[in-house]
Formats: sequence, structure tokens, C-alpha cells
Amino acid sequence: MILRCDNNNCLAVFHHAHTKHIEIEYRYVQELIDNGTLELEYCLTLENVTNIFIKLLGAKQLQHHLRRLGLA
Repeated sequence: MILRCDNNNCLAVFHHAHTKHIEIEYRYVQELIDNGTLELEYCLTLENVTNIFIKLLGAKQLQHHLRRLGLA
């Protein structure tokens, strides 16, 4: 499974095995990455389809994401 993220700092946390003070959830995600179940990948903010659910978007970008989700 590929998890795309537009936050480099978030991705960096999971690429450093010796991060201190990390939550149990992060350790679980790190385990999924280590065993190959999950892969993290950077994507541009403008191409992040999940923004449709968490950000106010202009009409063009909203239509773009709706098409990518098969909803328009």
C-alpha cells in the first residue's frame, strides 16, 4: 500500500529509525514500512486528493479532485 503525503516533515519522521518520544501509532506505522506493507511517498500539495476533505479549494482545484476521485 502506498500512502502519499504532502508534508516532508511527516515523511522524515518515518525515515529515521531512532526518533525519540514517538507515539505507539508511529511505531506501528514504522513496522509496516519496515516489513514492506506500507510505502510512504511525497506528493505535491496541489495534487493531494485528500485536500478535498480538509481544505477550502477553488472551483478548478475542486473539480480536478472530484474527477480524480471519479465523482465528476
